[in-house]
Amino acid sequence: MNFYDHYTDALEKVAKNVPTSPEKWARAKAQARAKFDVYPCVPLDSLAITRSGPTHYRDLAVGVEILTYSIENDQLEWQPIEHLHYYEDAPLIEIGKSTGFKVRCTPNHKWVARTTKDQPYKLVEAQNITKHMLLKCASELPEGDMTKLGAWSKKDSWAEQVLAWSPEAREVYLASAIVYDGHDQGLSTRIEGRHTFGFSQKEYDHLWAALLAAAVNGYHVTFRDKGDTGLTSATLIRNKQEHSTQNLIKRDAGSEDVWCPTTANNTWVMVQNGFITITGNSAYANGWAAKKYKAMGGGWKKEAELNKEAFLPLIGKALTAGRALMATKKAKTALKAANTASNVATGVSAVKSVASSKPKPVPAPPSAG
Repeated sequence: MNFYDHYTDALEKVAKNVPTSPEKWARAKAQARAKFDVYPCVPLDSLAITRSGPTHYRDLAVGVEILTYSIENDQLEWQPIEHLHYYEDAPLIEIGKSTGFKVRCTPNHKWVARTTKDQPYKLVEAQNITKHMLLKCASELPEGDMTKLGAWSKKDSWAEQVLAWSPEAREVYLASAIVYDGHDQGLSTRIEGRHTFGFSQKEYDHLWAALLAAAVNGYHVTFRDKGDTGLTSATLIRNKQEHSTQNLIKRDAGSEDVWCPTTANNTWVMVQNGFITITGNSAYANGWAAKKYKAMGGGWKKEAELNKEAFLPLIGKALTAGRALMATKKAKTALKAANTASNVATGVSAVKSVASSKPKPVPAPPSAG
């Protein structure tokens, strides 16, 4: 591993939720595997939505409220995370359409689905999704209060603001965003009560304020970066809350580290690959192992909170790798000077210039964010 790899590895390790008793957690997982052998999860680039907006796994903790979907009430609801699960190198599959959404998950990860519009939703494992189903991807969040706006400022967290508002207030905000930074895709998109809008934005918080206003008001939301423009372009579809699985494509997606929360509704709202969607939470062996671990007296902490000695050796490795890289650069510079001296009979000044040159410093690694 080079300097950058060691550095980012160190930062990743301290960002994880880890057990306070690895031995007890290992025993609980071993018992769970023997009982279930099922770990439904999603890759680490999948974000949850907290009251502050889209949030990475490393910034979540048990007790933090995230958006979930109630199958019984057919609406979005805030619920606290009951357990957080993390597993290394899990097999993944990709499900999606060639012209639509694509998401990755473990084969046993569950999705909210039904076979016809007159049937109730149920949780279905990804590996059991057929080409004759409807996947629930969006719903409404009925709660909120416009009076929470208060003395606002343009520099406020507008993503956080809209999540606290009423559905009516969110719709007004979304309409304003479309008028100023979006476009109406026309009458041709008004099919079965649907209406499609486009929206582009550079500023991160303003982008997510509009996307979340749409998502929690029941819009189908997808987005993508527009090359080197710095813009993110989104498509927002009113009254599209399901995806037909007709022409669905399933394929192997390799293996990655994965995570998933557990909530009382057995669901959560996920952001992955430019798609905001409802999905199932982690149950089966994950939940069983977490409950078993808790019964053993185990707990959870961010690894950085355990003790600094867990982090310092990793940084030491990074510094060692950095010094080795610097030494290599110095050696190359010296060799270049020697070759110049042997090949140039005259031009002493040129030799001196090469011999006195300094190696370029090792570039600083990117920040953890």
